[in-house]
Amino acid sequence: MGADKVYFPELCRYAVVGAVSFLLDFVILMLAHNALMACFAGSLYLATALGFLGGIMLNTYLSVKYVFIDKEGGKYKQSLVIHDYIKIIMIGITGLGLTELGMFIGVDFIGIYYLWSKIVVTAIVFLWNYWARKVFVF
Repeated sequence: MGADKVYFPELCRYAVVGAVSFLLDFVILMLAHNALMACFAGSLYLATALGFLGGIMLNTYLSVKYVFIDKEGGKYKQSLVIHDYIKIIMIGITGLGLTELGMFIGVDFIGIYYLWSKIVVTAIVFLWNYWARKVFVF
C-alpha cells in the first residue's frame, strides 16, 4: 500500500475519525462564536480557528491510534517522530488557511449562513487533510 493508492478501509476509518473531530470542531465554533460575537466583529474567524484547532488535535490523535497503518510493520502507527509532527503542523496550518478562506468566501462574499459554510468547507479540507497526511506523513 503506497501513498499513491487510496486504501478504502483506511479512508473509511479516516471518515469516522473526521466525523467525530468535526463534531468537536462544530460545537467549539458555535460556542465560541456565540460567546465572542458581542465582543468584536472578527469573532467568527477566531471561533473558526478555535474549533479547527480542537478538531485537528482530536483528529491527529485518533488518526495515529486507529487510522493509518505503519508501512513497515502492518500495524497502526502508535507513535510519531518529530519530523512527522512538523509535517502534521504544516498540513494543519494549510488546512486552517483553507478553512478561514472558505469561511470568508462562503459567509462574507457569497452570504451563506456560517454553519452551512462550515459544513461545505469541512468537506473540502477533509480531502486535503487525508491526502496530505497519506502522502507526507503516513
